Amino acid sequence: MPSKLSNLLAGLGCLTPITGIVLLCYFLFQSSISLGVISIVVSFVIAIIFIALGIRIEEKRKLKQLDFLQTFQPDVDDFHKLKSFTSYDLLTKIAIDDQHGKVYFWAADSDKVQNVTKAYVGMPYTIKSYNYSDILAVKFTEDHHQTAIVQRDTHFTHYLLNKVSEEKVESKNASGPPIDKISSMDLEIIVNNNVNPRYLIRFYHSPNMRIRKDSPEYQVHYSSLQQWFTRLETIIDETEESFATSNVEQPLEITEPTDHEDLFQEDPPNEKTQIMVDVDIKQYSLDLTKDRTELNPQSIPDDPIPKQTSEKPTSYFEQLIEKNKRQLRGDYSDE
Repeated sequence: MPSKLSNLLAGLGCLTPITGIVLLCYFLFQSSISLGVISIVVSFVIAIIFIALGIRIEEKRKLKQLDFLQTFQPDVDDFHKLKSFTSYDLLTKIAIDDQHGKVYFWAADSDKVQNVTKAYVGMPYTIKSYNYSDILAVKFTEDHHQTAIVQRDTHFTHYLLNKVSEEKVESKNASGPPIDKISSMDLEIIVNNNVNPRYLIRFYHSPNMRIRKDSPEYQVHYSSLQQWFTRLETIIDETEESFATSNVEQPLEITEPTDHEDLFQEDPPNEKTQIMVDVDIKQYSLDLTKDRTELNPQSIPDDPIPKQTSEKPTSYFEQLIEKNKRQLRGDYSDE
């Protein structure tokens, strides 16, 4: 993390040897070779001291900002147990939560800080969380040249990759892929976010100090990057397989509407029973009418009884006439 003071010391460290060379030439013209040698040696010693002080100041600032970054934590239990990595330039950070299937990213707070290219002490951060399925692509780049990539085969993924490649201006200025030395080693992670789809995790970044690919320092950075690349690749592959499995099992879900139909088919019997009840009621009402009609004939013979009781008794003369009529008809029965 460079600062004005560290940049000043680095500048003085670079100018001091030049001053020593000038003094050496001057003393040589004065036939003072010993003074010239002393001046050049002293200048190089001073240059080393200035550069060492500058590096020391940057390291202290970096540690201070790293402690400040640790204060930003997601709302997750046992957060310190999560596997995480802080970018070499302290601009970003990544953590993987296997228990909840989420990936967390730290980045500079765009509402408070804009267009930040270098971290500084007290720089605020924001934390964004994404599901495993939101990790769309991961690229391994060296000096802005793609070395390896794993991605989802979706239209939206291709769209975001094209969008990111168009926004990257630095890749246009790159002359060619590195061969023996590199100045940066990065992971580019593309997430399901149309506004800010790219997160850059730097595993090494020093434009002024290139490292050889066969050096131990390179192997340390490369090993760490390869572990994270492999882990993110596994996340993409696992979610792809689970998605494919869900698509295969999806036709089984079509049978669910039949269950609903069965549920709906249970309603008609209720309607039928209700209709049968209505019919039964009607039959019952009809049966009552039948009973009433059957009772009515019994009541009809009773009707003449009151009529007979209402008639006056016949006289004896009338009874004789009626008896003679029966005898003429051949009825000799006597009441």
